[in-house]
Amino acid sequence: MSAEVQQLLDRLADDIGRSVVINDPAVVMLYSSRHFGDEDPVRVEAMLNRVAGGAAIAHVLAQDVARWSRPGRIPAKPEIGMRARLCVPLRWRGDLLGMLMVIDADDDLSAADRALIAAAAQEVATLLVGERTTADAALAADDALHAVLLSRCGNAAATATAARFTPLIRRLERQRFGAADGRRSVELHDRLIAACAARDAEAAVAVTTEIWTALLSELEDTDEPG
Repeated sequence: MSAEVQQLLDRLADDIGRSVVINDPAVVMLYSSRHFGDEDPVRVEAMLNRVAGGAAIAHVLAQDVARWSRPGRIPAKPEIGMRARLCVPLRWRGDLLGMLMVIDADDDLSAADRALIAAAAQEVATLLVGERTTADAALAADDALHAVLLSRCGNAAATATAARFTPLIRRLERQRFGAADGRRSVELHDRLIAACAARDAEAAVAVTTEIWTALLSELEDTDEPG
């Protein structure tokens, strides 16, 4: 993930004194600021699990945010412990890259605060599109490799399992490929391809273990202390 985006988010949160988060279009958390005493149970869960609960995600998506072209308000939903939020769609040439959300329980953000949020959102969108271009190319290549391997193994259960879990680990994969040491992941995949080409099952299993260990380390690195 981009240190520049995180720094920008932290600066915005400090300037307006509110908790701020950047989610992807599926409402999976990408970046988050520290708390400012305004956190609600939904935000706490997202910080602990890196994703908000299903009810909160459904509530956000039910507002049709994917179609928004300008900032709007996500209403509170007290029954799930969710306060209202200002939501700013992050777009590049019409494409939705994500959403910047600011907890705004009392609808009392000042005009100056809103101007800071709008300016930050534009900067974030520019940074995210560059991040996405590199990561998307890597993910497309990774998906193509998985398709070849699954096709060759001819195991329907393995194919179904991969299809079920790929969306759940996509954020970690994107984070890994976009990291400063992302080249290491490329090298590991090159080794996996070489092992498969040589029909060396032992080497393929060993390098696959390395790949998964590196991927899971991203989860450990992004976890915040409770």
